[in-house]
Amino acid sequence: MTQSERALEDARQAGIDLDLLDTIQSLSIAERWRQHDAAANLADKLATAYEPDASPSDCSNPNESPCPNSRLKNQRVQLPP
Repeated sequence: MTQSERALEDARQAGIDLDLLDTIQSLSIAERWRQHDAAANLADKLATAYEPDASPSDCSNPNESPCPNSRLKNQRVQLPP
């Protein structure tokens, strides 16, 4: 077994999805950037979708999750195509 073959086998055993890596590498750089931007925009929308009305210290029981004095904005997040 060559050093490259050993490295690939070690990666598989470590749980690395080599098929996914091959798929990603087959995309153009422009397509990778487009997918990255779409994922970053979605992450931003999800991060801002939660708007707490009160800080955790204002909760009667801070161990409750989510704090009962918090709410989600009535907002739909558009998933990229």
